[in-house]
Amino acid sequence: MNLKRIIIFTLLAFVAFLALFITSKKEEYIIAKGGEKFNIDFKNRIYNKKMQLTIYYTQVDAANPLPLANDFVKRNYEYKIIVSSFILRDYLEQLQSIENIEFQKPIDYDYLNIVIYCDFHEDDKKIFSFSLSSDSRNMLVNNLVVKNEKIFYYLIIPFLPKDVADYYAEFLDKKITF
Repeated sequence: MNLKRIIIFTLLAFVAFLALFITSKKEEYIIAKGGEKFNIDFKNRIYNKKMQLTIYYTQVDAANPLPLANDFVKRNYEYKIIVSSFILRDYLEQLQSIENIEFQKPIDYDYLNIVIYCDFHEDDKKIFSFSLSSDSRNMLVNNLVVKNEKIFYYLIIPFLPKDVADYYAEFLDKKITF
């Protein structure tokens, strides 16, 4: 009877490990060549009252498989924040400046350990997304690996829980290069 329990437990552990491995597989991203821009038309979308921003955040810890990917963070988030178009109006200048960014090639890209995934959407249609990594050098914009841009951190800090916001505010203050 003991041998049967050991075999069943081993099989269950193997299946759980296999499921975790399959769901956290490394996502393939396109590497930016530099100079990419995105025309989102935030102003019209926000004033039409349809656009929302959803922020998913997960902490980096030893229990999470590395590297973390967008789909893992969206399913296993610690915080999920939904920002309405009414509130986004207060951040319109920042949002419009995103449309003017010419994204640069990533710095020494190996992998991204995504901890924050954000998407702008209308109804269920994704308009624009970005992901911030625990590695401050690179980020994702619409699944395109680019050099990090501080504006994305500054945009979401007001919506994050205080302890997380404080960490990123301090993180940004101490960073010499981005």
